[in-house]
Formats: sequence, structure tokens, C-alpha cells
Amino acid sequence: MGSRSVYWQHFKRVDADWAECSVRPSSGSERSCAKKIKVSGGSTKGLQSHLRSSHKTVFDALETATRASVNQAPVPAKKAKIQTTIHSATENNSLQMVLSRLAAKDGLSLNTIANSYDIRQGLIARGYKQIPNNHHTVREKILGFHNVVVGDHKKEIQQKLNKGETFSLSFDEWTSIRNRRYMCMFLHAKGSEVFPLGLVRVDGSATAPVIAEMLTKKAAEYGVKMETDIVALICDGASVNKAVARIVNKEDWTQLCLAHGIHLAVCDVLYNQSLRDIAEDAEEDQGDDEEEDVNVLHTEIADSITKLRTLVKFFRRSPMRSDKLSAVLLTDGLPESTLKLDTKTRWDSILAMISAYLKIRPQISKVLIDMNETNKDISTQGFSALNGFVYLLEPVAAVVKKLCERELSLYVADQSCRLLIQELETLPESQLKEKLLPKLKQRLAERKTVLWKVISFLVTGQLGLNNRVEDKNEIAETISKLWDALGGHVNEVTEADTSQQPEELSFQEKLRLISPQSSSKISSLLTENSSIGAVKREINFLLTNGTKGVILESVESWIDSIRPSSVEAERCFSAAGLFATKLRSRTGDNLLSALQLLKMFFVKKEKNQIQI
Repeated sequence: MGSRSVYWQHFKRVDADWAECSVRPSSGSERSCAKKIKVSGGSTKGLQSHLRSSHKTVFDALETATRASVNQAPVPAKKAKIQTTIHSATENNSLQMVLSRLAAKDGLSLNTIANSYDIRQGLIARGYKQIPNNHHTVREKILGFHNVVVGDHKKEIQQKLNKGETFSLSFDEWTSIRNRRYMCMFLHAKGSEVFPLGLVRVDGSATAPVIAEMLTKKAAEYGVKMETDIVALICDGASVNKAVARIVNKEDWTQLCLAHGIHLAVCDVLYNQSLRDIAEDAEEDQGDDEEEDVNVLHTEIADSITKLRTLVKFFRRSPMRSDKLSAVLLTDGLPESTLKLDTKTRWDSILAMISAYLKIRPQISKVLIDMNETNKDISTQGFSALNGFVYLLEPVAAVVKKLCERELSLYVADQSCRLLIQELETLPESQLKEKLLPKLKQRLAERKTVLWKVISFLVTGQLGLNNRVEDKNEIAETISKLWDALGGHVNEVTEADTSQQPEELSFQEKLRLISPQSSSKISSLLTENSSIGAVKREINFLLTNGTKGVILESVESWIDSIRPSSVEAERCFSAAGLFATKLRSRTGDNLLSALQLLKMFFVKKEKNQIQI
């Protein structure tokens, strides 16, 4: 507030709304003017008007004094300008892109983006204008940028199709927290390039014909024809998915998820419930898994795992016991660690639970001794059983992680699975190994198509150890059938780098070094239209001279787009689950699909270190 006005020296306030004039009409007068003036809200406009009209001399004297004081007042120093860097809203970093990144990658709600004071001020400081102040406008901006990204994807896909490239299509079904079902779809190009097609709402029953029509229609939106541009479907082993493959004529080349197959093999051995029962129970109980025990088959580790679960709950359900364990760990110079409890649907959670226990077993025993609870500790025999369990399943978990890599090819997946079987066969005999090894072989064999044999031949240039004529004919027929089905595109293929695998490596090192090794350079050997005869000539030429013809090079490039697992859809579900939460359960279908696609877009850009 400023200083009190000079006009008040000739008035006295009567109350909050009125003031009385104290100016005497003449020098000899003893009585004042006593005129009451309204001053509501502290305004002095009425005071000035009264003095000007009734006491002109007094008013002029006040005006003269006021002007003199202003002229004598020092001129205030000029404020230094604050230097700020203003980033203009360029086309490559538009407001639409910034808002989309805040929502999709940073996970902020639309209301937070629209109403946050700090976000708005930050955008203003960067030079952005017309910043939306309600969530409806933010939603429109995000959907607009989503359409731009989808348009770019369509252009890239069309460019690949013009070069003769093909794709594989992976899909899976997901139910949101709002109890809505969605179909998630991806196009896979050769290498590690993936194009998300978004989430599509499934209305009614998701039968095989409905899903097949949905996949065909969605692919067509991107200019991709199911008959000639899609090499194979990638999905889990559900019966409805196999029926979809038959409807779209991709049954022979559909790749069932290997990671899911290994999961089934381990569950077949460990659990006395079917996988379907376990999954259904987990869907009904999405809360705390600690209250539910996971039953294990009668193996030599069943009792040890049951006792370990009891021990983990003993610490996890008491802050006092957890604090005692943390204190012992700090005393021994170890970082604070938390015991883990396994869950129903993830067998690797048993592995994580046992591994966490084995790392701090001495400290746990020390705490149990101090608390006179030694009866809860694991015996030496139980410890050996748990250690052997980890030793057996660690290679399995490592291969599953390998199979989930985005750029993994069928050839590398095949070699990784072969390496896993060889590793397990060298381990000491046990009841668990005796059951697990044949189950793994069975589940993996069920998911290998004839394309595995084809890609192995194309990469190595060899028919295998037996060098059977039957294998050669089967490979020739498959290549010819694939060539005819996809229209005989011709690709540009470059020779891959070769590397030599060192000897005496650990299992993990051998697994990392597996990579497809091209055995030859491109050769224009094709002299006639696609036929079994031309394919057989190219196969003979490859076996004798180590050189591939156009057909073999093209088919190898096509198969390179097939992934051994459908884990991309699982990544999509994880991302969508971050947007469709209990607090944001009413997120619309279009916005949910857009946020999932944009999250993948921004993560890819950041990974490639592209300035956006």
C-alpha cells in the first residue's frame, strides 16, 4: 500500500464511509467547514473535488507542494533486464509434442497438465503460446500429434513395401481395470524395427473370425495386405489364436510364443494346478499375493519352498523383525535387502525369492538365533535343495530373457534353445531335472515351425548333421510355397558380419554371443519365375558354392521379420496399465490407444538419441 494521501490532512474520518472537512472558511473563523464527504473504499476523489470547488486556495497549495516533491525525488535506477533463453515452439518440438510427451512418457494426467501453474509457466518461458487450460483441449492436442505420428508410420511402412520388404504381425488380448477388452497389434520389420498399430476395443465375443477380421482391417489401414505382405502371425498358444491363423491362411508359418512355452513347461513341473486354474485365480485376486500360497508338485524342494515362504512372511509381516534384519546387514557391511515372496502366475518369482534368501542366509540365521526362532530356519539339506533349484532354473530364466529381446531372430532363438538343452543335460541328475528336461523339449518342439529348419539352412548353408534328402525337399517346398504366397518380392540384402565364438565361456557369455551369421553374398541366380525347380537349383548352388540366389536371399529377409515371442504385446499391456489406473479408469479408448503408441514413440526416440 502507498503512503496516506496529502488531502487527508484537511479531513477527519467519521466512519468507514464518511469524512468531515476541517478547513476553516476564513482566517478569522472559529468554525470549520464540517462538510461530510463520502469516501467508500478509501477513495480520495470526493475529497479533491470538495477542496477544488469550496476551498480553491487550499487545493492549489496542495497541488504545488505535491509537484515540488515529485521533482525533487531521486530518479530510481533502471532495473537490469533478466536474460532468459527463449525456445521458440519450432515445428520439430511443437506444443502438441510437448503435451504428448508429458502425458505419454512422463505419465501426467491431462488435468495436471492443464491446471499445473508450474507447467504453464515453464511452457510460457519456453516461448509457447495459447497453452490449453482445460483437459479437453489437452486431449485434442495429444490426439492431433498421435495422428501425425501414425501418418509418419504409414509412410515408413509404405516405403518398406515399395522396396519389397514384408512384415510379421503379433497380437494379444488384454483386459483393462475398467473391465474392457482390447486387442493389441504390432507390425515387425526385419531387424528390430516395430510399428505399433494401437489398441482396438473388442466388443462382444472375441471369436476367431472376429479377431481375423480385426487384424486384416487394421493392417489394411496401414496399407498392408494380409495375403501378400504378412509373412507370419506371432501369438501365444491359445486355441482361438491358432484358429485365427487358419482363417488368414498363415497356419503353417504362425509362430507361437517361445517364452510362453517355456513358462508352461516349468509350470507343468512345479505346480499341481493347471496353468489355466492359476491364471483364473490370479485374475480374481489382483491384490496382495502374500496371502495366497502357491502349491508345488511333490519334488525334492517342495518342503523347502514351503518353509521358505513361511520364513519370508515371518519377516515381511513384522516391521520390528525387518528392522532387526536390516541392522544386522548394515553391521556386516551389506546393503539393506528385502526378502521377496513368490506369486501365482510367475514361476521366476520362486527363483527370485530363493536367490534373495541365499544372498543373506547367514544374517537371517543370526537374527533367528537372537529371537529364539531357530525352528523357522532352513536346514542344511533344504539349503542344498534350494541351491540346486537355482542352479537348474537360472539358465532357463536367462534364455527367457534372451527370447524377449526385441531384435531377436528365429535363428538366434533356435540356437539359444539348443544351448539351454545342452546346458541342462550337463547338470547333475535330480528329480526336478528329470521332469523339466522332457517337458522343455516337448513345449519347444510344439512351437517350432518348418521355417526354423529353413532359416537354419539359409544362415549356415548346411542341411544338418544327417544331410537327409527329405530335409532338402521339405526346405525347397517351404521356400517355394512362401515365395508364391508373398508374390515373389525381391529385396536388397547385405552381408552380415561374421564372428567366431571363443572357447571356454560361461553359459551367459555363450548366450550373448549367439548371432545369425550370413554364409554368403547376394547372387542373381534366378532365371525363371518362382517354381520348385528354381528353388532347388538355388539350394544346390548354395550347398556347392556357398552362394544364395535371389529367392533364398529374399526368403531369408522375410523370415528375419518373425520374432520368437509375443512379448511386444506384453510391453504394450504394461504401458497401457500405467494409464488405465484406478484413478484414471475412465480414460477413453482412443486416448488410451494414443498414449500407448506415443509412449513407445518417445522411448524409441530417446533410445536413438534423436533430438526432438
